Amino acid sequence: MYVVLGAFHWIGYQIITRLLDDSYEVIGIDKMESEKKENLSMYIGRNSLFTHVSSSEEMNQLQKLQQINILFEIDSSQLFNDRYSLNTETVINLDKGRVKASSNTVDVDLPLLYGEWMPRNDNGVYHNGQFVAFDSEQFKNEAVYIQDFITCLIETISNYKQDRVAIKAFDPSFDSKDAQKTICIRETKDKDERIKELNDHYKMYKNFY
Repeated sequence: MYVVLGAFHWIGYQIITRLLDDSYEVIGIDKMESEKKENLSMYIGRNSLFTHVSSSEEMNQLQKLQQINILFEIDSSQLFNDRYSLNTETVINLDKGRVKASSNTVDVDLPLLYGEWMPRNDNGVYHNGQFVAFDSEQFKNEAVYIQDFITCLIETISNYKQDRVAIKAFDPSFDSKDAQKTICIRETKDKDERIKELNDHYKMYKNFY
């Protein structure tokens, strides 16, 4: 079983859809404070493997569950009470502002992520409050597609022995001496082709972004 804190943050949503596609049972925690979150919830809310928790009372019920494999923490503002009262094997913390509070937590430094439902406009993506154009050198060199990133999270980080790791786009000059604290990800598809597909998605669902 997996739990995602910040279920309808765009990254949390992508993690959930991937886990559901792989037939895992997922609990998503989110207070549903925006129209975008309401829209995203409609896409997965009827999946029998998914349970949405949206109140402190429901959160308390999680403490009665059997052990949770991984808790993905994307947005700690969605927390109703202490996450560490949950019986969790591993906490993967993607929330930059969250203070580490458990020995079983892996803090992940995020790359410039892009994908469906990302904060964006016609010409680029917003990353940490800053606009990054699709045709910029920064995007070309640093951007990592969200599903490639999630593959790394699920297959690698869950068994990671360090308490902090940075995930970055593949860099030919990467120093192998940093391999214990940095993971580089290769794109699984041409970036220009990917952007074209994402732009088509954006045009189709622009009102939901």
